[in-house]
Amino acid sequence: MKHLGILVGTDADLPEELAKQNEIMIYPFAVHWEGHTGNMQDKDVLYTAMRQPSPVGSPQTSQPAPQVFLDHFQTLLKTYQDILVLTISSEVSGCFNSARQAQQQLPEIERNRIHIVDSQASTGAEGLLALKARELSRERKSIQEILTLLSLSQVRLFGTFDDPSWAQKGGRLSSIQATLVRHMIAQGFRPVLTLKKGQIATHKIQMGTKEKVPALLAQLKDVCTPETSFTYAITHGDCPDQAEKLHEQIKVMYPNANCAYTNTLSAVLAAHVGPDSLVLSLLMQ
Repeated sequence: MKHLGILVGTDADLPEELAKQNEIMIYPFAVHWEGHTGNMQDKDVLYTAMRQPSPVGSPQTSQPAPQVFLDHFQTLLKTYQDILVLTISSEVSGCFNSARQAQQQLPEIERNRIHIVDSQASTGAEGLLALKARELSRERKSIQEILTLLSLSQVRLFGTFDDPSWAQKGGRLSSIQATLVRHMIAQGFRPVLTLKKGQIATHKIQMGTKEKVPALLAQLKDVCTPETSFTYAITHGDCPDQAEKLHEQIKVMYPNANCAYTNTLSAVLAAHVGPDSLVLSLLMQ
């Protein structure tokens, strides 16, 4: 049997081809937007709807049901000795618990081959952990060594957005807070988000810039020197030009950095940060 199967959610925003190259299986989140009949799993459909003038409501996502995980487990157990399951932070989703429920439905001998890890992250940060796990498995590390090394991995995430109305619709901002954020951004005070103990939180109010790329580069300067080695992923709310601009500037400023991937945000995070959002995830070496 093969050494390690890896299972990660669509929220990790791994490009399909990269996932295939690394034998990483993707499990889906359910996406529904009342009043819309299109397939919101399709990012073109999703962002076209989100960019409509004055859209009503917002996409709603829910974690996979235990049966979804169970189906994946039973498929992977036929091929791999051990299965590593990475989930979005349990602080923002019931995905971890759903996977655990599925695990408990298996016979003990198979149950013990399933290893479920709460990533305490999402989007590129979660995707970088999945790629790190595959790298370690290729080095023939044992499952226990992989779990230990992943727990010691230093993953950082910084993100920013243009329109706070999506966070308001999702209940993360009040109407007054959303109005305040709009005024702040217009005046060059840009909120930068991060993950703290698995929860989305404000990392910093970056002063003196209305633009997303300089705001994220400022966070990078706080945690890295020009000589620092790190791997990064850039995920974005349908603004590839901004993602490419960020990537090009990182290449110049940090020659030892490696870009694992760039991709469009799925509905899991996009529902809360909206179009034109930009997220930089780091895995420190």
